[in-house]
Amino acid sequence: MNTRITRSKATALALRQFTFPLEILEHFVKCLADQGETATVKAWSLTCRSLLPPCRSHIFETVKLKASTPYWYEGQEMHIRLEAITRFERLLDLNPDIAFYVRDVHYCVRNIDLDDQRMPALFRRLSRVRSLTLSSRIRHFDPRLDWTTMSVDLQRVLLRIIQSPSLNKLHLSAIYNFPLNAFSSAVNLAYLELHYTSFAGWVDGDNVSIGRPHRLRSLVLRNLSGENVRTLIQAKQSNGALVVDCTGISDFHVKESHHRELEVAKEVLQIAKCTQTVSLYAIQGHGPPYFQDIIQSNTLNTLKNFAATVSIGDSGISISDPLLKLCDEFEKWAGHNHIEQIDLTLIVESDADCPLGAVWERLNCLTNEDKFPVLRHLSLDITIHMWKWAEHIRKALEEQRSKEFKELLTSKRIDFRFSVRVDPIELGKLSRG
Repeated sequence: MNTRITRSKATALALRQFTFPLEILEHFVKCLADQGETATVKAWSLTCRSLLPPCRSHIFETVKLKASTPYWYEGQEMHIRLEAITRFERLLDLNPDIAFYVRDVHYCVRNIDLDDQRMPALFRRLSRVRSLTLSSRIRHFDPRLDWTTMSVDLQRVLLRIIQSPSLNKLHLSAIYNFPLNAFSSAVNLAYLELHYTSFAGWVDGDNVSIGRPHRLRSLVLRNLSGENVRTLIQAKQSNGALVVDCTGISDFHVKESHHRELEVAKEVLQIAKCTQTVSLYAIQGHGPPYFQDIIQSNTLNTLKNFAATVSIGDSGISISDPLLKLCDEFEKWAGHNHIEQIDLTLIVESDADCPLGAVWERLNCLTNEDKFPVLRHLSLDITIHMWKWAEHIRKALEEQRSKEFKELLTSKRIDFRFSVRVDPIELGKLSRG
């Protein structure tokens, strides 16, 4: 019997036996997870034992202990949410190792949780939480949670997570009387986001301690948080040290703001020494001063990326400058900045006045290399929610682009991107009306 194997057969046999290194397969798993292909990642986890840990690290990375129904449907919400929590508890009972893979936790506190022992017991199992989003939907007229109304066990277990060495990101939403000294215990907290949150003084307990000022790298302010952020950045420990140190903030963002958030933004940026990215949000009618003098020379020394969002409301007030004098600030920055990218977003609400014509020409000052020597990218995105003449205004803006943005469009140094769109939801309402 001829036992010789030809070269072509040997090659085919080798190909059938070839396997990718585990590191390559783990990269494939990560790519699938990043694209939201959770079902595919789950299928891969069943193919071999070696792929089970990397697949689990993505499948169980984020746990959301909340339901999607509006908080005023309290009974329906509780039923859906408790069922999900029960399933998660059973999963951990069957396989306690799953808790190792949980890194991002979203927890919305409801009335039923205030004295329930299930949630503290569940959180005690999670020892490697990297990001915690703590929000509340307690009442329809005021969704905020009073921290002091929670059971002592729930307070302690949440503080344990916050002060854990693994936690580096915290988002608080609709919480009041949150203890200030919890921040001094958060040894590795670098990213903080606040919305509708207020703070209380020092609290007693073995879960908080006095230490060095905690140095933030990123701070995000959302609506109704301005005054309380001022309280936070000015608060001091009993030894005289600050609770948080804002000098190391590199990324600073104001979202969904009224004018008080912008006022506090100026104070934060005056403290920060190495800010590289700033994004601000202004609503026409909730000011001035809007953007005036928020960015000072100390920020311009390090600032590389700047973004601004302007919302023009339907208050009926006619405005001549859709960017709320932001171009005046650009003139102040001229010649002493290191900005590489500027992104501008304009949101025109229903029946608002959207100025046309030469008002947009002032943006061409950004092409001056002496004023903005390292600027390479500029974008202007306009979204129109207007019920009347929306399509007309969109066409008018696009037709005028070659005239109003002539220098930007012909610049070889700056990549200028301009877009105008009409919100399809508003168009649907208009067509039905």
